[in-house]
Amino acid sequence: MSPERQDLLARQIRDVAAILARAVGLRLEGDAEEARAELERAYAVASGSEGQAVLLRCLDPSGVAQLLPSAESLAAFAELAREEARQSIDPAAGAELTARAEGLLGEARRLDPGIEGALRLLQETGT
Repeated sequence: MSPERQDLLARQIRDVAAILARAVGLRLEGDAEEARAELERAYAVASGSEGQAVLLRCLDPSGVAQLLPSAESLAAFAELAREEARQSIDPAAGAELTARAEGLLGEARRLDPGIEGALRLLQETGT
């Protein structure tokens, strides 16, 4: 991957982490509607567009891995699924989203066993 591409990807991950942190803060403050809006925005940033985010959320983890450009992008998508699970009022949907997040993380680790640094950055925001 070119240095320019790496810089762009790092910036995208930082942007997703910042939006995710806002979504978590809003959820913890009890503002579910705004937390959900921030989560949707984070999905769009992580995937490149709102349309792509909708598509990726319909695919299984291996399908997502084929379309996202890096293990870091997969890890970001996984943390967003984990936050979506936390926001869910339906326990079954929350459990499904948590399992999806684990599947996405598994794909990220498969692509790049050294992904742990990016995971820590994202997980620190997803309290």
